[in-house]
Amino acid sequence: MADLVRAMREKGQPAGEDVIRAIVKGAGYRWRKARIVLTSNDPDFSQKLQRIRSILADLKAAGCVPVGRYQPRADMSSFAARRRGA
Repeated sequence: MADLVRAMREKGQPAGEDVIRAIVKGAGYRWRKARIVLTSNDPDFSQKLQRIRSILADLKAAGCVPVGRYQPRADMSSFAARRRGA
């Protein structure tokens, strides 16, 4: 957004973020958050990722993995650690 504001100012057409948002929305576009993508320098990354996806798909088909969310195990509940004497 800051880049658009700066570019508009440099072109002699200053506009604030609210104005730019209204123009973009009026044109039928919408803002979306960036998607996190898994990447790696590992040459075997795509094979490993495919294997993991295959395992997860098999677990999902067997009803072992809930769709769309991670279910922590009961013994992995949140905890806090303090140094003794602190």
